[in-house]
Amino acid sequence: MRLFLAMELDESIRTRIHSFQQILMSTGADVKWVRAQNLHLTLKFLGEVDSDQAATMLETVRQVTRSHRPFEAEILGVGAFPKAKDPRTLWVGIRGGSEQTLHLYHETEAALEPLGLPREKKVFSPHITVGRCRSMRGSQELLALLRQNADQAFGVAPVRAVTLFQSQLTPNGPVYTSLGEAVLEDAG
Repeated sequence: MRLFLAMELDESIRTRIHSFQQILMSTGADVKWVRAQNLHLTLKFLGEVDSDQAATMLETVRQVTRSHRPFEAEILGVGAFPKAKDPRTLWVGIRGGSEQTLHLYHETEAALEPLGLPREKKVFSPHITVGRCRSMRGSQELLALLRQNADQAFGVAPVRAVTLFQSQLTPNGPVYTSLGEAVLEDAG
């Protein structure tokens, strides 16, 4: 199974992001857009994992989330990775709640490492991927729109759990299936 851990977004946030995607789509840029129902904040990509490992990983993440309080994430800002002049990934940012997200990420990384999942080499930057550029065609107008909307606000998303997703790649794009949640409880 191809798995990842993510924070889900409520319907209203996904709808607002999707509306913004439509504005970006009007540029005709060569982008593969993330479907509205697939918008989420990836905490960690786990890769190919068997079902026994998946159950162990989910329980490990549950041990981490038990010591974290639910929080609010302010979904704010747009941009491109790795840099604006060479966009590959288009994103919506997380401002409020980013510190809690970073703590959760680092603790999850540390907890999963003994299970054979190495820590990421890249610095984690909390974001929601909204599209992936396939070429530079139409990128100038797209980048101009991103600059004009750099501080675009999408609302506040409640973060109550980390979800373990299976990603199945299909000709029509990926299909994500929830395999379970690790609820933020703050039992300590």
